[in-house]
Amino acid sequence: VPMSTTSTLIALLFPVMLAAQEHDIVLSGTGYLDLDIGPGDIGHSILATGSAIYLSGTTYDDQGTMRLVVLARNTDGTPLTNFGTNGQLVIQENGSTWPSTLLDPGPDGTIKLTATRSGDQGQDVLVYSLSSSGTIDLAFGTGGASFIDLGGLDLLYDVHVFADGRVAVLTFTPSVGAAVTLLGPDGAPVSGYGESGTRYLPIGVLAMSLAQADDGGLWVGGTQWTGSENDSWVGLLNESGSFNASFNGDGQATVDLDPHLFEGTADIITTLAPHPAGGHLALVNIYGDAIGYGLYRLARMDAQGQLVPGFGTAGVTDVLAPDFVNRLPSMILEPDGRSVLCVGTTSALVLEKRDSNGQLINNWGINGTSSLSVSGREQYSMGQAVQDAQGRIVSIGTARINDGYDIAVDRVTNDLQTAIEPQDNGTLGLVAFPVPFHTDLTIRSEEPLRRVDVTDLGGRLVQSSKPGSTVVHVDMSTAEAGVYLVHAYGVRNFATRMVIKQ
Repeated sequence: VPMSTTSTLIALLFPVMLAAQEHDIVLSGTGYLDLDIGPGDIGHSILATGSAIYLSGTTYDDQGTMRLVVLARNTDGTPLTNFGTNGQLVIQENGSTWPSTLLDPGPDGTIKLTATRSGDQGQDVLVYSLSSSGTIDLAFGTGGASFIDLGGLDLLYDVHVFADGRVAVLTFTPSVGAAVTLLGPDGAPVSGYGESGTRYLPIGVLAMSLAQADDGGLWVGGTQWTGSENDSWVGLLNESGSFNASFNGDGQATVDLDPHLFEGTADIITTLAPHPAGGHLALVNIYGDAIGYGLYRLARMDAQGQLVPGFGTAGVTDVLAPDFVNRLPSMILEPDGRSVLCVGTTSALVLEKRDSNGQLINNWGINGTSSLSVSGREQYSMGQAVQDAQGRIVSIGTARINDGYDIAVDRVTNDLQTAIEPQDNGTLGLVAFPVPFHTDLTIRSEEPLRRVDVTDLGGRLVQSSKPGSTVVHVDMSTAEAGVYLVHAYGVRNFATRMVIKQ
């Protein structure tokens, strides 16, 4: 495959409060954590729930052996003592290293830990299922792990866990290409999906991102060698792993987002997310290895993979700074199409927020951007950023501190993460956040609420309470993913909001 991308790529809301972003001091009193686990620590992935923060990364012991670690912290930053050993689970195999890891929530309260394992016998991808107490489920896969070995140097790119417990793993193997492997809730490959549980993507495709489609299938985003260059590529797989012809006729679309400013530049979708108004929002890396040129773009595509003209300029807009091209950012997409981009620079975490048209939100942060630094951190690089149940931005990365490398965690306020656009023109001043939420939903109003009902779109009651206060916390952990309506009754007024559970 004539691609030179792998090395480069590895290296409906309404604002009611506008404020500059800052660290959330509820976390450890500072809003950040610098975690020294061993002589050399690297932070990879983060999972934030309503009650805890889970972190994955690697560390070296005193003998120089690399270990895979999962850390669990309460929302105030203290160790979650009932997880593993004082909030820490260690996986160690002699001679093995762990280039990448990802954490994802299971529908039954488990945590799926996926990692690239490299050793003397080659490189493969492992999936573990962890209990809430930090133990490995030995009944999952084979002896506690599901092994994905496609015959070469397999590299993990993305994971998606379905509501029924199935796990889709996106990998790339230089000798084989990109592939999606589907595992059942027990960790075994799903029979009938592709070839023995693996769907190999077309020759020339390097895919980096997975997202669930409305019909239960998967969107896949990346790049494809078209014969003379690399262009952004989107594919739609159905539940059997075949391409869904309802998308663009053959289930695939190639979009040229390269500005062609220089010979040899190319583009790749690094993060793909379904847009709430239909189609997709994609974070795209435009790069040119030979000349060192690069930039990031946001692209808005319709349901057939074509650029939407009203977004930015002809469907694309340049984002972040050009010198961030070698630092892979995270994208958080909100239900109205607004996006938050997070990237780690040498000394700071930089955030950028854009509206549904791709324009910077000027009264968020400073002209739409926010830069937060921590004293003593050097050579900071971010691994991943997510939103927690309260709508705050939480990131994990690595920083050099006092001549060593530590896992760096930041939690940042996000004051524009508020409610679905009011259906009552502001009556009650009702705010429901975060959107989307995972387990816990917070509702805030300008007057005490006599009753709060949560229903599904069919009108069936899911939750009901009589709080008598202006702030209500609703536990939706047992509700299925989907769209719900919040009906709030105040002393004099009534309001309804639409919320989305992921």
